[in-house]
Order: sequence, then C-alpha cells, then structure tokens
Amino acid sequence: MFDTATIIVFLSSCLLISVSPGPFTVYVLSRSIGQGARSGMLASLGGALATLVHTVAAAFGLAALLMSSALAFDLVKYAGAAYLLYLGVRSLRSKTEAISVTTSASLTMDQVFYQSFVTGLLNPKVALFFLSYLPQFVNPKQGSAAVQIIMLGSLLNLIGTLWFIVLAAGSGWLGDWLKGNPRYLAFQKWLTGLTLVTLGVNAALSKRE
Repeated sequence: MFDTATIIVFLSSCLLISVSPGPFTVYVLSRSIGQGARSGMLASLGGALATLVHTVAAAFGLAALLMSSALAFDLVKYAGAAYLLYLGVRSLRSKTEAISVTTSASLTMDQVFYQSFVTGLLNPKVALFFLSYLPQFVNPKQGSAAVQIIMLGSLLNLIGTLWFIVLAAGSGWLGDWLKGNPRYLAFQKWLTGLTLVTLGVNAALSKRE
C-alpha cells in the first residue's frame, strides 16, 4: 500500500517526533520517578489509547470537524484545559507529607492510566496534528484513505509508546533512591502540579490554524 520511500520518510519523521522533548515526556518521567516504572508505563499506555482514538477520529472525520468548527474545537479545548488545571492545582494544594515517592499524590495504577488517557483524549491539538500530518503520506490511488490514516497513525503511536516505555523503564529505579527523601516530597508535588498546569495552559492557548 505504501512505497519504500514513503515508509522511510514517515518512519524517520515518527522517530524524530517521538524523541522530541515535550510536556508528556516530563509527565511520564515524573510518574516513573514518583511511583516506579510501572506507573510510567501505564501513563504511556493511557496516552497511547487516547492517540489511537484520535487516529480513528482523524480517519472518519472528527478531526476535520474540530478544524472546521470553532465551537467544537473550543468545547474540547476548554474541557481538556479545565481538567488539566484542576489536577495540577489539586496537586499543588496538597500537603507535602501526603505526597511520597511510592504514592505520588495517592494515585492508583488505574487512576494513572485513566488520567493519562483523559488528558490525551481532551487535547484537540493532537487531533489537529494527526489531521495535518498523516494525510501527507496518504495516496488515494493506493486504497482507502481512512485505512491508510489508521495504519500510519497506529505506526506513529506504536513508535511513540515504545519510546515512552523505554523512558519509564530507565527512570523508575530512581524512585528507590528518592524514597523517604523529604526534599523530594516537596519537589514531586510541585513537579507533578506544574506539569499538569503547563499541559492545561498549553491546551487552553492552542489555536485553530
């Protein structure tokens, strides 16, 4: 369905996009350091599931709707921003002694996965990115455009998820070293809170292009 040159260019760009530092990278690392590698991996999988939803949406029209409708874009954008800001402020307002390396704001593994999934799902910039990026590699003469978009998006998602899992596995061991460190308790609270607030502000300030 795809020629060799297209696949090489696409895979190269996917790798560059995946390893580029961003807010989600910091989020995965903070979860891994705070609660161990498993937490970071679950955060990665939650983000991967959200990205898969965006891929399917891009293929079947939701991303196009977000781009063409200011109201739809704003509803998703502000809902996601509000959720992120709520989580960030809640972390910043929590008592330092309630946050530890092992609990990281008392989130269960299910909550880590759900939080990552919801924050990724409610980010319209992801949908718009897929809509603008993936079609560059689609050739209508090679079959269904929707199928091609799903295949390309899934491949990009897989590469990104594997990268984040590697980051989580490599950083989780730091949790044992930081365990019981009173200075880190405060650091973890502010790192988690500021990361979520940054994600929320970034979503709120995003514009339709």
